[in-house]
Amino acid sequence: MIRQKDLDLLADLAKLLKKYGPESFESLRRLLTSGELPEEIGSILASSKHLAEEKPRPLEIRHPRPSRRSESLSLRQLSFLKISDPAKYDILERFYNQATLRRILPTRRDALDIAAELGLDVPKKATRTAVINKITLRLAYFPTEKLQSRIKEIIGRGKRTQTLEDWADLILGQRGRPEST
Repeated sequence: MIRQKDLDLLADLAKLLKKYGPESFESLRRLLTSGELPEEIGSILASSKHLAEEKPRPLEIRHPRPSRRSESLSLRQLSFLKISDPAKYDILERFYNQATLRRILPTRRDALDIAAELGLDVPKKATRTAVINKITLRLAYFPTEKLQSRIKEIIGRGKRTQTLEDWADLILGQRGRPEST
């Protein structure tokens, strides 16, 4: 019976054969059977000692390439609007940038609430950025006037601040109860 380890080793050998070619395997077989292996290893070690004595080269500093992630997914998907409806694109771009900077929809919960209002199906584990992308894409289907009013509504909702009295009512459980006479 063949063990799993043996099958894995055979699969790895097949990959190496494909990578290096049959000539390399044949030369390795001749080297192993000829008895020249200790001499070859000795010469390799001697050359590696020589290399170790050389001055080390300074490390190269690599500058990362600018990724396409910097340009958001939803804005890339909406790039057709730049040509067909630049005003709508500008509105959506400003909305997206403000949302990513957390100036509007500062929390994931806020973004999920708006997504639910728009009828979006958002996975439970979706990140705030993914939710904002979906919202931006959905808002692109709105007519420009409705889009502007909807975004103003979203911004206005975020600007509402709760007063100390509101928090006290919420904590004490008095909010929403009719006053008794």
